[in-house]
Amino acid sequence: MSWGASESSYGDMFRELDPTAHFPSLLTLICHYGRWGFFVDKCTSFCNNCSMIKLKENDPRYKIDISRKVFVYKNLHKDCWSIKQDGLVKAHTHDLEMWDCAFHVNAKGRAKVLEEKRKNVHAGVKGYIDEHGVSSIERPLTKDWNSVTYNPYKYDSFVDKTTEEPIYYSPFARLSHKQVLVA
Repeated sequence: MSWGASESSYGDMFRELDPTAHFPSLLTLICHYGRWGFFVDKCTSFCNNCSMIKLKENDPRYKIDISRKVFVYKNLHKDCWSIKQDGLVKAHTHDLEMWDCAFHVNAKGRAKVLEEKRKNVHAGVKGYIDEHGVSSIERPLTKDWNSVTYNPYKYDSFVDKTTEEPIYYSPFARLSHKQVLVA
C-alpha cells in the first residue's frame, strides 16, 4: 500500500526539527488533507497547522487533550509558543491555530513586571487547539484578520495593533512566529 511518502522521508522531516529525536519504525496512521498532511505515530504528532515539539512524549501526563482548553504564551527564552495544560508545559511550537480564544492578562503579574522592569509569564491565549485547520476553512487569510499585540508597559490587555482597542475574545486565532492574528 502506498502512502504517498516513504516512512524514512517522514523520519527525515522530523530529524530536521530535532536531530536527536528517536522515531519508531512503523507509522500507525498517515492522513492527507489536500497538499498538507499529518501523521500520528506512537510518540509524535505533526498536523497540518502546526509542528509541535512535544515534551516528555512517553509520560502520559504530558499528552495534550485536544478536547480541553490550553493556555498558550510566548516563551521569550526559546523564542516560540509554549502550550500549557493542567499546569504543565506540554509542547512548544512556532505556529498554531486556535478557536474559542480568550486573551488573558494577569493583573498582579503585570504589576510585578512594571515594578521590577523584568518580564514574566502573565499573559496568553486560552482556547482549543485547531488541529484540523478549521479556521483556515472558515476564514481564509484575508483582510478580515486583525493583528493583535500586548506590551505590559503600554497596555493592560491585548490590543488590536491598528486601532489599539482592547481584545478579550476571538472565535479564531493564528499564532505565528512573529504575530498573532484574530478573526
